Amino acid sequence: MTTRPASKQHHGFTLIELLVVIAIIAILAAILFPVFAQARERARAISCLSNMKQLGLAFQMYAQDYDERYPFGRNDNWAPGQHYTWRWAVQPYIKNLGVMRCPSNQYYNLPVEGDLETQIGMTRSYCSNGAAGDMGAADASEGEPAEIIQVCECRYRFPQIVPSAQWWDSFQYSWGDNPDPTNPLGPLQTHLGMSNFAFYDGHAKAMKPLATLYQHLPLTMWQAALVNDYDDFSAPGAEDAIRNVWRQQLLAHQEYDQ
Repeated sequence: MTTRPASKQHHGFTLIELLVVIAIIAILAAILFPVFAQARERARAISCLSNMKQLGLAFQMYAQDYDERYPFGRNDNWAPGQHYTWRWAVQPYIKNLGVMRCPSNQYYNLPVEGDLETQIGMTRSYCSNGAAGDMGAADASEGEPAEIIQVCECRYRFPQIVPSAQWWDSFQYSWGDNPDPTNPLGPLQTHLGMSNFAFYDGHAKAMKPLATLYQHLPLTMWQAALVNDYDDFSAPGAEDAIRNVWRQQLLAHQEYDQ
């Protein structure tokens, strides 16, 4: 008489084993997803920094063609279809609208100032530094070009960031057209707490926005001189006082309080 071989029994996962596997996957996801998100943001920041370098080069080429003077922040012709800003002025040296968009700026597709910019579908992401030369500054007037900001990241539609003692001081804005001094987001776009800046000597780098107030002393990195197109900080103590005001304005935006 022959005997049958005993049949193999197949056991599935128990409920406890499944729950353990699910818990392990959830823990790994919680650890890895933020890492992946940070990696993506760093890649976007690098792309933005490349844009800034190209914009800095465009400013240099413009100055070479226009008697060593940089473009005005905005022109004064407000006739319909004629108004434009520096973004339009440097466009012939870029010939790529993609350079004008930071991949992290969620407000890029909102309107920008300038009739001519609007006609070609230019996006918002970058501003010139109006405090260091809003009125077509001469190259020679930027005495320490490696320490003075020329272009920065921005969220609003206006063409310049202008730290100032005036009521319209740019640090009080966010992404809208009116001052919004306590909005968690400020006017300067950031990447993991850092913002990209292009300088008058052509180089670009990432910095914390607050750090721009404490380099290029006794000025800030936004200023070429104590007296500019809008303000006079030449009185004793005036520069230190306005630096403290700007610091408090930036810190009022939660984004910069890191």
